[in-house]
Amino acid sequence: MPDHEHPDEAEQYEAMEEGEAPLETQAQPVATAQPVQQSQAQPAQHKAAPPVGGPTKMQRLKQFVRECIRVFKITKKPNKEEFTTIVKISALGMLVIGAIGFLIHFAKTLIFG
Repeated sequence: MPDHEHPDEAEQYEAMEEGEAPLETQAQPVATAQPVQQSQAQPAQHKAAPPVGGPTKMQRLKQFVRECIRVFKITKKPNKEEFTTIVKISALGMLVIGAIGFLIHFAKTLIFG
C-alpha cells in the first residue's frame, strides 16, 4: 500500500481499490425526479427540466483535478533499473509497430505496384 500524508486519502484509496465510490461522493444525496401535477384547467407549459442526478461540468472538472492530485501524491520517481526497463519495453513496442507498418507498406507496394 502506498504511503499517504493524510488518513482521509488512505481511506479513499482503499475504498476505490475495493470498487466502492470515494468517500466524498458517498455522502452526496441522489436527486430524484418529482412528478409534476397539472391542473386540467390550465394547459401544460413546456419548461426546461433541470438535469436530474448528473454532476455539472464544474463538479466533474473539480473531481478530475482532485483525482489528478491524488495520483501525483501516490506516484514515485522510478529508480534507475525501473527506468531502463520502461525504456527497453517502449523501444521494443515502437520497433514492433514500425515493423508492422513497414510490412503493410511493403505488401501494398508489391500488390499495387
